[in-house]
Amino acid sequence: MRRVGLQYLLPAAIAVVVLFFSIKTINRYCFTLPELAATDPNLRYLDNFNNNPQYEPLFLAANDSSETIYLMGSSELTHTSSATPYNFIPDRFQTKVVAIGHAGNQCFSIYSQLLANQDKLENAPIVILLSPGWFHTHFSAGTASVSFLEYNTPTFLNQVLANAPDDEFRAYEAKRIADFYTEIVNPDLSLKLLNYEHQSSKSFIHKGCYYPLIALDEWLNEQKTEIVGKPQGRVHRRKAIVSEDVDIKWDSLFSASKEEQLKRSTSNELWIEDAFFAETNGKLGELFPVSDANNTELEDFRMLVKLLKARKANVSFVIMPVNPGYYENSAELTPVIRQLEWELKINGLPWLNMWNDDPKTFDNGILSDVMHFSDYGWYRVNRFIVNTYHLAQ
Repeated sequence: MRRVGLQYLLPAAIAVVVLFFSIKTINRYCFTLPELAATDPNLRYLDNFNNNPQYEPLFLAANDSSETIYLMGSSELTHTSSATPYNFIPDRFQTKVVAIGHAGNQCFSIYSQLLANQDKLENAPIVILLSPGWFHTHFSAGTASVSFLEYNTPTFLNQVLANAPDDEFRAYEAKRIADFYTEIVNPDLSLKLLNYEHQSSKSFIHKGCYYPLIALDEWLNEQKTEIVGKPQGRVHRRKAIVSEDVDIKWDSLFSASKEEQLKRSTSNELWIEDAFFAETNGKLGELFPVSDANNTELEDFRMLVKLLKARKANVSFVIMPVNPGYYENSAELTPVIRQLEWELKINGLPWLNMWNDDPKTFDNGILSDVMHFSDYGWYRVNRFIVNTYHLAQ
């Protein structure tokens, strides 16, 4: 027995003691994330935060010398040109634009990113692009779990746990995570805790049953945070948007870009760009609206608006169009579009509605395919942003 103690137990005890007294030093040199020394004035577009964790502390922050407008959306942001806002505006103004998103970044994903950073929301200039495609067929079930995890990393979810007050916004976050929790393989502790938080809220019995699990995972999460370390970002304050003496000939931009787009759309009567139309084999599309009761995306949108209004963000919205000649039943989605407008109106938030379900009056050339902006469409959006945020005198 004495031999076992000397050979096995004593070395193990020594190792535990050494580890206990050296853990902070080990963490500091091996695991702690580097501190961001400055903002990145050259940043214009991020596809997600999972691939770009170094930018998490900079989200919603102003630049060192000027304000930054954050443009959030989905697949339309990947169609880049000199006309997209994150190129067009920084090329002409001191105020910068940073775009975040690709396909799948829908309302709840955006809601969660903003909730995690709600301490930066007051007066933060944000433009959100609303795609009609989010509100029909299976997309109306809300952000897919795989897309949610691309943008809402453990860092952001831990910020929700640490900083979000115990109110309706945090409760909604927990509920929606619980909705798709079973789809996630090997969920992070932060996801477990938010799921448990929702489950325990169902009744007194649920609360009692989940209490040991919550207590254990909270402790484990604290140890993990201690080992990995928290991203160390600088404290940022909003900067005033300076109106500059920049004269943009909007009418000239509109007419030239529209003419150029229509030149690319001569193979069909729907004014769809030739290359895309060839891929359709002449087949038309169809929208599949769902009832309000089954439209989770619509409820996510309402909570997103409510959060931004409550936290006093300087937010605006763009409601995007689809080609009504291609989607012949697009009028069936118009009631949903009207609800989006109504929510924005009653909350006093500015918006640009580019939706039109009438092929006879639709502004042909505003889209490159059937739902993504052409340069002409982006110039329309640019003018809205410049006017809404008073970038030009």
